[in-house]
Amino acid sequence: MRELGRIVGRINWLGLATIALGFALWELLLRAGFAQYQNLPAPSAIAHGLVEITSSGQLSLTRSIRCCRYWSAGRRRLSSGS
Repeated sequence: MRELGRIVGRINWLGLATIALGFALWELLLRAGFAQYQNLPAPSAIAHGLVEITSSGQLSLTRSIRCCRYWSAGRRRLSSGS
């Protein structure tokens, strides 16, 4: 329980609130008609699409993690100069 308190204490709440506010503003601006949906889809549409392709099996979590690991390893090799 003490460890959970430390983890919660280390969260940047202001940063998370800023990101959440940004997504909410993005959604509201699209729904109000200030931007074209085709050019900039709403966060809710992106989340819906992500859930859809994950649940259909087109996007597996294991494959995504593996892809991120390979990308990260490649970036480390490039930055080390080898």
